[in-house]
Amino acid sequence: MAVMTTRNHPVRCISKTLAMLIVAALPGLCVAQTKPSAVEQLTKIRIEIIPERLTQYAAQGDLVTVNLLIDAGLRVNSADPIRKATALHNASAQGHLRIVARLLELGADIDARDWHGVTPLIAAVYAGHTSIVQALLQKGADVNVVPEKAPTALIAAIQTGKLALVDMLLAANAKPAMPDGVGQTPLSAAKLATRHDIVGRIEAALSLRPQ
Repeated sequence: MAVMTTRNHPVRCISKTLAMLIVAALPGLCVAQTKPSAVEQLTKIRIEIIPERLTQYAAQGDLVTVNLLIDAGLRVNSADPIRKATALHNASAQGHLRIVARLLELGADIDARDWHGVTPLIAAVYAGHTSIVQALLQKGADVNVVPEKAPTALIAAIQTGKLALVDMLLAANAKPAMPDGVGQTPLSAAKLATRHDIVGRIEAALSLRPQ
């Protein structure tokens, strides 16, 4: 009956080894099965699952919490009830490139408008965040949106005095003659800012694209 001893029986040895491997893997399996959901994690740290929190944490640059809120069911285009700004507006205005990229990846409306008609691109221009402006333009942001109560992207760039942004927007086909919602044109804005270098840029663009 030597063939029945567990020490020398190959089948018994394999079974024993397999059982040991399964037991060793059990702790990892238990961790995966008991990982709290996004809702549970947010509840534990007392964060409400409401649009205001998504826009708040996008403004703060907290990518982990932004992801949790979206995983918990908030729409990526959720806006705060007062300013009507989305998470993409706030991340763009505060210069959080990783969050901007993540929101766009999740389908955020790149041309969403807040209560003034401002888009994320205009918000980024106002704040002078060149890398955000470049990222939004590369993803197809409309450079010629005319807000009801705010300047266009080009006029905002002129008002901030950042020549690099003016050049970037003109290269992206911003219309050099297009007025904003109150009738101000890029050229009048440049003259008002007494920026002769920017006036020269706008005049050169107008000679090529008068409309």
